[in-house]
Amino acid sequence: AEKASKEMLCVEDNKKYAIRSSCGIEDTEKQSMAGKFKTILNVEKHNIRKELPSVFESMANETNNENCVIVQEMIDADFSGVIFTANPVLGLLNETVIVVGKGLGDNVVNDSTNTTTYFHNQDDGIYYYELSEGSPLLEETVLIDIINNAEKIKNIFNKQMDIEFAIKDNVIYILQARPITTLENNKTIILDNSNIVESY
Repeated sequence: AEKASKEMLCVEDNKKYAIRSSCGIEDTEKQSMAGKFKTILNVEKHNIRKELPSVFESMANETNNENCVIVQEMIDADFSGVIFTANPVLGLLNETVIVVGKGLGDNVVNDSTNTTTYFHNQDDGIYYYELSEGSPLLEETVLIDIINNAEKIKNIFNKQMDIEFAIKDNVIYILQARPITTLENNKTIILDNSNIVESY
């Protein structure tokens, strides 16, 4: 209880938080269980302790000693999305794929907002994008910043990465990074909103 009280000192009254799983088997190079465990968004400080148990309970059937829950400050995002440092559909290791939609990441996950998909060739720096009706176009400086951040994260882990991000006032926030699990998968995968299965 004393440890928990000290940890709660960094939580501020006037902010909202996301409570989400951080399970040791949730994302590995061979499998992805993203979205399987519970995530609760927009939790006020006085409700954090009440909501924590339900997120732990969502992992109760997993035989793993590394089950953890993290509390992240909510970003009231203008845009959210996911970055793949390699094209997981075509297996192209030199093509970054960025999918972005308006609002919070759960809008993208639940297919409740239209998304724009960017394809960036890492060799020549040329990119193009595919719009859907009403989907956002990012400022080029923001797009380049996303690409550069993705490259840094890939180099840190020395792996092709699947990265969640949010944008507020043109500032990029990296929410989570995990290895891409589909590059070695022989099954055909269609890249659309259903592939972005993590609730931010």
